[in-house]
Amino acid sequence: MPRLKKTPPVRRTVATDRGPVAFDLSFSARKTLTLRIEAGGTITVDAPLRTRLRDIDSFVQLRAAWIEKHLQAVRERPTSERQYIDGERWFYLGEAYPLHVEADHIERVALRAGVLTVGVRDPLDRERVRALLARWYRRRALEVFNERLKLCGEWVKPLGLDAPPLKIRRMKSRWGSCSTHGAITLNLNLVQASAPLIDYVIVHELCHLREFNHSPRFWALVASVIPDWKTRRKALNRGSFGLLP
Repeated sequence: MPRLKKTPPVRRTVATDRGPVAFDLSFSARKTLTLRIEAGGTITVDAPLRTRLRDIDSFVQLRAAWIEKHLQAVRERPTSERQYIDGERWFYLGEAYPLHVEADHIERVALRAGVLTVGVRDPLDRERVRALLARWYRRRALEVFNERLKLCGEWVKPLGLDAPPLKIRRMKSRWGSCSTHGAITLNLNLVQASAPLIDYVIVHELCHLREFNHSPRFWALVASVIPDWKTRRKALNRGSFGLLP
């Protein structure tokens, strides 16, 4: 029998001794009331079906001091620091998706219905959530980059170029690199960018197989494959793709 899905959240406000508290309330086939504060400061309450509203209000009121303390922590938290909690925005192929961490005896990461969901035995174990996300991003990067390399390899064939094997690693200051031995490496973080921007980086590195420099001849080679390379490079360098684990 399929499990009941969570009801759409309804905005509710309750008076507390620390002032009014507004929260998003959803019901589902669960056994306990839970309250969490998402990365952006949104307060979310998940309640079992048929829970009385007055019991939910009391639940929130009793946690008013805790809510105030954690909201202050959210406001003071550096924006570049990953918390691996619900509501964080994670980029994948140019789109930002909210993170949802849930308890599950089968550990998994899935992107569906516009949400990046991590199933983990202990949702509070941020190190495990980080590890699962890192593994998922690396697997997806391997699949996506090889798919795009195959396509870009067809584009550069008329130039007498063949796509070499691909390496993936994290790089601090470059999206990709090409060695003098003809090895191409792509930055793992590039999987956060859209496909056209990934293609630009791959074609850029493939063209270095012919011109190992940034001379006018090199850029002419790039332009012969991707005429709008300047637009793509600008979009890539000003993009905010978040931080991978």
